[in-house]
Parts: sequence; C-alpha cells; structure tokens
Amino acid sequence: MKLLALGLVLGCLSVADAAIQVDQVDVFIGGTRGHACYRVPTAVTLPNNTVLMAVESRRTTCGDQAPKDIELVRSQDGGFTWSEPVMLVGSLTGNTTYRNPYLTVVPGSSTTATPDLVLLQFVNSTLDEPWTTFQMESRDAGLTWSSAQPVNLSAWNGTLAGPGLGITLAHTHPGRIIMCGASGYHAGHSANGVVWFSDDQGASYVVSAVFPEMQECQVAELADGTLLINFRNSHLNSSCDCRAQSVSHDGGLTWGPLTYIPDLIEPVCSAGLVAANDTLYFTNPNSRDQRINMSVQSSMDGGNTWSHEVTLWPGPSGYSVATNHPNSKCTLGVAYERGEQSYAERITFAHINLCYE
Repeated sequence: MKLLALGLVLGCLSVADAAIQVDQVDVFIGGTRGHACYRVPTAVTLPNNTVLMAVESRRTTCGDQAPKDIELVRSQDGGFTWSEPVMLVGSLTGNTTYRNPYLTVVPGSSTTATPDLVLLQFVNSTLDEPWTTFQMESRDAGLTWSSAQPVNLSAWNGTLAGPGLGITLAHTHPGRIIMCGASGYHAGHSANGVVWFSDDQGASYVVSAVFPEMQECQVAELADGTLLINFRNSHLNSSCDCRAQSVSHDGGLTWGPLTYIPDLIEPVCSAGLVAANDTLYFTNPNSRDQRINMSVQSSMDGGNTWSHEVTLWPGPSGYSVATNHPNSKCTLGVAYERGEQSYAERITFAHINLCYE
C-alpha cells in the first residue's frame, strides 16, 4: 500500500508543498504460522541497506504473559520486500517466554575489513526471578547468530530493553553502545528507566543512570554528540499527558533533569525516536487517550519543539520503532503495530522517502 503525505517540511525538504513518499508493507500478520499475534518490533538498518526486524511472536493468546518466541526477518532492499521469518529463540511449544527483542548495530571498519556487528538482547522471563537478560550476535547481516549468553547488569538484570533499538555513538565517545529499558514489569518491583552502555562492543556493560518512575524509552544522538532519551511515563504530568525526556552531553555518563514535552502527547505507549544529523524523528500513536493515529513528527531544535506530523495509519496503532539509513539523509523506516479493530493485528514496515518531490 502506498500513501502520500502532502504539505510537509521534513528533514531536507525545502519547499512547503513538497511531498513525502511512504510505502508500507505488512510483515507479520496475527493468526498465522502458529502464533496468535506479533508484537513489540525492533528494527535496524545496516550500512549496506539491509533492514533487520525482530518481534515477539506470541503463541496461544496476544496477552503480555502468553508464551512467546522471538523471530527475525531480513530485507535487502531497505524494507520493500522481506524474507520468511526465522525463529531465533523459542520452539512453538511449551511455556517458554522470551520478551522485548532489542537490536543494535555496531558499524565495522572498511579499512580493516571488519564486518558490522549486530547485537540482539532479550529477556528470558521463563526463568524464576530475577529475570535474565541474554545477548546474541551476528557478523553476517543477520544470516547467522551466536548462541545466547547471559548479560550481567547487576541489580538491573532482567530489565526489559527498549522497546526500540540500541545505538552506537558516532561523535562523543565514538563506538560506545548505548541502550535503555524499563524495570518494574513484574510484581513487587518499582518502575524505573534504566540506561546502560558498553565500550567493548557488548562484551560487558555498565549501568549509567536510573530514572525513577520512568518506563519504556529510546535514545538518539545528535550531530553535536548530544544524547536525548525519551520516556513513556504513564501520564505523570497530567497537565499535558505527554512524553518525558532527558539530555546527556558526555556520551551517556550523566544525564540532566527530566522535562516534559507538551508537543509529544501520548496515550501511554512505547514510541520510536531516531536522529538524522540535526533532525529528530519521533513516532507514536498521536493521541492522549487511545492507541490510534500512528504519526511521525520532527524536531530541528534538539527535541524542545516538535512539528510536521505525517500520519502513517489513522486507526488502531501501538508500539513503533524508527530506523534511518546511515548513508542517507532522506530515508526513514518505521516498524509499527496496527490493525482495523486492534493495534495488535499486524506489524507493518513503512519506508519513508523524506526527499520525495
């Protein structure tokens, strides 16, 4: 399905009446291949234009506590066509539950012929508490993966990453991996937003910040090295029913105070955030009280103000993740949940050309 959004100025568009081209394809459809539904997408774009998407494949029901597998698909043309799903974790049987797949690309080196590294983290909540965070890696663009190994996040092990994607810094502390997630999704635990990083390509991690009462999150890096983290926060600021955010100027070692962004309303839901040079793009159900109206908004002032909304789907829509092509200022991808009656009916990938005229 192809949609055209008119009259917007996003990223490199220079005229007010230019158009943005959006091509959308349904990648996972609930009720197929032995799974009741598919949720919580993560997606990354590699330098060679390969897009990887992983999802929770929920077996018997669509509930959060249903047995779950983690499946992966690949696109070698930027998100227009997709491979058949491959099960990375799970077996379609039993009561195993693997949650919140979370992809991160660590760019390789052309001078040393080092391939790109892709990390996949997830939580095994089948185990007794404390839940355990695991990590797998691929060095061939997602074709093959290492065995899952536990990740030691100390007191925050089992934190549900994202949902969204991790990032590798290009400016302040180049090569540092920054990830974030939320604790408190099982009984007796307080809700916290947690940030962790690695300076050794994912061999070890350090927790750098804990934000009390914050929840699902996404980090982005601007061209000057500023990091912005954006949180779901269950409407703690009821005056605007909006998102919370914090900024770091030292590569994620320390973070400033939380602020609320009235432009970014939400119905309490996960959201996507990605930077393309000095432009930030934010994706979520653009509503105060319903998971509907999946939209893209942009900010050119570091996330202080937001505008230029384009609607990808006006109906039921839920979690989303945004990914941009590292070699193009014009290409944005959004993997998101949507449907006719429920936002959990299918997962769609939108390929957005921001410089279409």
